[in-house]
Amino acid sequence: KGIQNQRVTLTEGIPLEVATIQRIFAEFVDLRYSEYRIAEGLNDDQIPSPSGGRWGAGSVLDRLRNEKYTGTIVYNKTSQKLKTPCHKNPPETWVRTPDAFDGIISRAQFERAQELLAKRKQRYDPQRMLDGLQSLYEQFGLLRSSLLKSQQDLPNGASYARSFGSLDFAYQTLHA
Repeated sequence: KGIQNQRVTLTEGIPLEVATIQRIFAEFVDLRYSEYRIAEGLNDDQIPSPSGGRWGAGSVLDRLRNEKYTGTIVYNKTSQKLKTPCHKNPPETWVRTPDAFDGIISRAQFERAQELLAKRKQRYDPQRMLDGLQSLYEQFGLLRSSLLKSQQDLPNGASYARSFGSLDFAYQTLHA
């Protein structure tokens, strides 16, 4: 707002944008599509991203993590003192105003999306990854990336490479 006595008025977005957000949440929560598959579908249907270009997985994740779609306004996400760089504040210091306006998705659907994101993040916990690798080794007596692909609860070989340098280094970590 530019003048002290002006009020900010919040309105629902244009119908295509509202439908796109609702589609993202429905496909993620109800159909269990990955953010990559959702972005691919939006691009296939020629729905422009907020920047006007193509959708990417990161853009989909940004929408899934944004509480404003439930009608909640969040303040104090960042802080900056004069002539200093801006820094992000921890989520526990954010100020939330729930039901500030009518949301376009339900709180329950948003919470379910957050649960799914948190569960997936646990999947990439280094200790959990190593435990899964050990269990796989004990079951089959060897380790291959093709074996990892057959295990739905374990990340793929590329994830082990990102976390440990390679699948071999992950195995060596187990037996160090």
